[in-house]
Amino acid sequence: MRWFQTFLVALIVSVNLSPTFASSGATFFLVSNTTTATVGSHYVVTVMLNTNEQSVSAVTVALSYPAYLEFVGSDVTGSAFDTSLGDPKITSQNTLTFSRLRLSAGFTGIGEVAKLVFEPNTVGDGTLTIDPATSEVTSYTDFTNILNPNDVPTLAVHVTAAPTTPVSTPTDSLSQASLTASPNVTPTISKSIVTSTSKLSPTPTPENRVPLLKPRRSTVKTANPNQDEVIVQPIVTPPLQQRKSNFWLGIGMMLLGLGLATWYAVPGVSKRRLHHFITFLNHYLIKKRHLRSKAHRLH
Repeated sequence: MRWFQTFLVALIVSVNLSPTFASSGATFFLVSNTTTATVGSHYVVTVMLNTNEQSVSAVTVALSYPAYLEFVGSDVTGSAFDTSLGDPKITSQNTLTFSRLRLSAGFTGIGEVAKLVFEPNTVGDGTLTIDPATSEVTSYTDFTNILNPNDVPTLAVHVTAAPTTPVSTPTDSLSQASLTASPNVTPTISKSIVTSTSKLSPTPTPENRVPLLKPRRSTVKTANPNQDEVIVQPIVTPPLQQRKSNFWLGIGMMLLGLGLATWYAVPGVSKRRLHHFITFLNHYLIKKRHLRSKAHRLH
């Protein structure tokens, strides 16, 4: 039974059998969130229906739109008419035609038919219009067209160009900042003094970490006869000489200990001879230390 009802409504809508209009018929109207669209962005128009307290089972909408708008799709998720009678068709002179059907009880009141999505491609002004001569609103009770023929819904739209964002490069900002600097400022170039590491003292290590002695000064003639160059050379005690001094000092201390041990441990040793030996060894060590200190002062 339902398929027969669907077929009958589709036949009335497509054939347009001499309808009789009610005194206060149903009307379409167009709604949009904005009257200004931007090139390259989507512009959504909602087709609404006011049944004027009459029950409606099907609608046919014929919408003409400006040439700079391109139809890209539709959204019927919120439509009061749940069934489509074919895909939307675009005829000549930018006219979009589509039909929708309500299979359950007829719709009464104000409701959404469909959302139409357009995309502007050029800048311009225009108007969207529903043609009442080729559009229909089918009554649920007697299948007649109850659309008010004197009502012509329109919607004006203004399309603007997409905004452009200037691109600035970091080099431009740096050059601009350098140009705006104070003209009284003279750039200066700092000269760094590079010292060769080969002329510096070697890094102390456990082998050559010894105390420095008095530096030695020497004079060298230069190209200028009135000026001589004085070179100061620090004298470092060689590690080998330091080790030799420590060696002989250890030998002396060992002999001194040996003599003391003999004094107390070996019987029959002449204490006078041992005393002379210790005195000689003591004088020898003192004289050697004195000579080394004198050599250091001479340097």
